[in-house]
Amino acid sequence: MIEGIGEEKATARMRTADKARTAYVRRLYRANPAEASLYHLVIDSTAIPLEAVTEIILQAMSARSMVHS
Repeated sequence: MIEGIGEEKATARMRTADKARTAYVRRLYRANPAEASLYHLVIDSTAIPLEAVTEIILQAMSARSMVHS
């Protein structure tokens, strides 16, 4: 447990945050935030352990900086 709350409350918070973020991106950028082509990297952090997600992100950042240096 990351925030010390149960699965039901965490799911409700996630859905509320996702809806707000989607509305924000659609309104301000007129884009669908679920469109993977908008991002350099897409990771399903619910299917991969947090430590592995962190490592993937760090490796991607390192590779990207090598391309742009």
